[in-house]
Parts: sequence; structure tokens; C-alpha cells
Amino acid sequence: MKHMTELKSKAISGVAWSAIERFSVQIIQFVIGLIIARILLPSDYGLIAMVTVFLAIAQCFIDSGFSNALMQKQNRTAEDFSTAFYTNIGVAFVFYAIFYVCSPLIAEFYNEPSLKVILRILSLNFVMTSLFLVHRTKMMIEMDFKSMAKIAIAAAVIGGAIGIYMAIKGFGVWALVAQTMSGSLVSLVVYWIRTKWQPKLSFSASSFSYLFNFGSKILLAGLIHTIYSNMYSLVIGKKYSSTDLGFYNRGQSFAYVIPSNLTTIVTQSMYPVLCSLQDDREHLKSAFLSYVRLACFVTFPIAMLLAALAQPVISIVLTDKWLPATLYLQIMCFGYMWDPLMRINANSLSVTGRSDYVLKSETLKKLISVMVLIGSLPFGLNIICIGMAAYSLIDLFISSIFTKKVVGVSFADEMRAAVPYLVTSILLFGIVFVIDRLILSDVLSLVCGTTIGLIFYLLVAFVFKWKELDIVTSTCRNYILKKRLS
Repeated sequence: MKHMTELKSKAISGVAWSAIERFSVQIIQFVIGLIIARILLPSDYGLIAMVTVFLAIAQCFIDSGFSNALMQKQNRTAEDFSTAFYTNIGVAFVFYAIFYVCSPLIAEFYNEPSLKVILRILSLNFVMTSLFLVHRTKMMIEMDFKSMAKIAIAAAVIGGAIGIYMAIKGFGVWALVAQTMSGSLVSLVVYWIRTKWQPKLSFSASSFSYLFNFGSKILLAGLIHTIYSNMYSLVIGKKYSSTDLGFYNRGQSFAYVIPSNLTTIVTQSMYPVLCSLQDDREHLKSAFLSYVRLACFVTFPIAMLLAALAQPVISIVLTDKWLPATLYLQIMCFGYMWDPLMRINANSLSVTGRSDYVLKSETLKKLISVMVLIGSLPFGLNIICIGMAAYSLIDLFISSIFTKKVVGVSFADEMRAAVPYLVTSILLFGIVFVIDRLILSDVLSLVCGTTIGLIFYLLVAFVFKWKELDIVTSTCRNYILKKRLS
């Protein structure tokens, strides 16, 4: 009982500090992105999006799934951490060499000569990231989310300041490159200073074998998911212009940023907690459903609020030159609202050590996703986005098949948990959408729509006594109290 109480306390603290990290970073990046987007052109963002798919795939290999393997393993040794560290570095250098050689071919594929140098510079990020992945994993194992929050904020501030300076000075797309690279460099330096961990001069074959046997399946599953997540940019960048890709990328990014960060908050804090419950199925099932309800409670209304107010948000935040991204943003809000549940399901398989299920699940889901993309491709970008949004529920359904085997929670169980928040959020969307159409001023529409929408949602939560409202308010209250006392 005491162990469960301690876990609950750590989980709440983890969620709080993860939330602080993600939202602080997102507020900073939001302001920075606002400034840079007002200066740069959609085509500049399109160029970065063109190479993102290749960089994201390589990043999957650099970690090799070893972070999840280290967190899942209960009796970790110093050799485990050192082996993972040297493996990450070795893979990073291999991929840097590959991209250095292949960058002219990628530039030719898109018919964008400038991508050659851009890709070679951004590939250096592989090496920097590989040098602090194990340090970050150690902090996650220790649930030191407070330190992780501070590092993420420092990286966002310094990287963003450099990006803004270069954008103002007219460096164009290189402002985005500099922002990424400087942020990674800051993370590298601070992680080494904060953790005070240094790798031993040893490499264990047995440790590598264990980590790879577990991590390789996570790697392949992550690789499949990464290819899927970025193949839309790959296809759109090839079939359409860099400007079209820029509009799609901004709409997709705006729709994804909130559910993605809320998902990270929940999954980052839940993973070590659920790992400790992997042998206690009843408590694991209860904790799993609690996380599902909490994720839905927070994500659904925000996604629907953003969808209803997409036009004034883009007009105010990015200026009217980005308005073609509005419809993409609205459509994908309906798809990405399910992202937290998709990721919670996927994590539950890793937690229980069933990385084989992770691989099977991802393979099946992404085969279907390719079919959806191929089927929607001839009908234009709007239909492509609709297909992408519809696929989200297919993804969740397939994941839940495997989740039921290891946790005992079915798709129907998850839908029953989500229904109250889903119905209320759809009603919120309708109310705010009408308000937006009645008010001509973008600023007034945004203020009134957000205020009325949130009041409506919180009122429903209060009337029906949703426990998640108490969790969120008590967590915020405790954090404020601690800050006052410290």
C-alpha cells in the first residue's frame, strides 16, 4: 500500500513537472514561432519539412529503442548505460556519413539544390543528440522531470533567440536550421552538467544483446510510425510545391502541437510508473484507464476549441499570408485529438515487455495507413488530410486489440471512458464555431470563443463531478503552493 502511495505521488509530481516542461517550452516556442513565421515565407518551412522525414528516420536508429529497454529493465547496471551510450554514438556517426554522401540525391529528388547543404548541416544534430540520450533516460528513470523541464526551457530560449536574430538579419531558412542546432547543443551541455554521469570505458556484448533484443522491436515499430508520420510531407513535397507543403506543415503542426505535448506529458510520467506495475495486472489496468480518462479530459476540448477557432488563430498568430493552412488545421484537429490514446496504448505494450506486440501492431496499422494515403492522393490535399484524420481511429482500434491481451482493456472500454469528454467537446465545438461566425473581429472572436467554450466545458465537468477536474485543479494548486513555500 505504501509502495502504491509513493508511486501515485511520483506520478502526480511527474505529470506536473512534465506539464511545466511541455507548456513552458511550447509557450516559448509559440512566441518564437510567431515572430519567425511573420518574417519567413511558407516556402522556407516547406524546405525544412522536405528533409524532416529523412532526419526523423535516422533519429529512430540512433536511439535504437535502447531508452525504452533501459527503463523497462529492472536490474540495470553501469555497463548497460555505457553500452547504450556507445551504441548511440556509433549509429549517429554512421548516419551522418550516409546523409553527407546522399544529400545531393535528396536535393535532386525534390529539385531543390539548397537542400544539399541544409541536410548536411542538420545531420550534425544526430551526433549531438546521441551524446545526451542516455543522460536523458537516466533522468526519466529517476523521474527527475523538474531538471528535464529546466533543460528543455533553456534549450528553447537560447535556440529561439538565435533563430529570431537570424530571421531578422535575412538568413531565411537558415534561421530554422540554426534554431534546431543551437537548441540541441544547449541540451547536450546542460544534460552532461546536470546528471554528472560519465560512461565507463566498457562495452558489454551481453548487455547489448539484451537491450537490442527488446529495443530492436521498439526500434522497428518506431521506425514504421516515423515513416508514416512523415510520408505525407515526403509525398506532398514531391507532388506539390514547397509553398503548398509549407501550408500543410503549418496546419499539421498547429493541430499536432497540443495533443502531442499533452501526450508526452502523460506518457513520459506514466511509463516508469506503469513499468513498476507490470506484474500487478489489476493495478495496471486501473492506472491505464485513469491515464486514458485524464488524457481525454484535457485533450478533447482543446482540440475542438482550436478547430472551431482555426481561422482567427492563424490570422492573428501567423498573419493572413498563412490563411490557406486553416482548413488543414481544422481537419487534422479531429484526427490528432486521438493521439494521446494511441500513444498510451502503444506504451502499455512496451511497459509489459511485449515489444513483439508493438512491432506487429505498428506493421498492421501502417500498412493500412499507406492504403489510405494512396486512396486519397488523387483527390487533392483536403482529401489527403481527411483520410489522415480518419485513420487515427483505425490506429486506435488496432492498438487496443493488443492492449486487451496485456492489460485487459478493450477498445469498447476505452470508448466508454472517452464518451463523456468526446460528446461535451463536440458540443463545445458547435457553440464556439457559431460564435466565430457571428463575430467579425478575429481578436474578439478568439477571446469570446475561448472564454465561453472553456466555461461551458468546465461547468459540465463540475455538474457531473468528473474526477479529472479535481486531479487537474489539485495538481495546479499543489504546484502553486510549493512555489510559494520554496
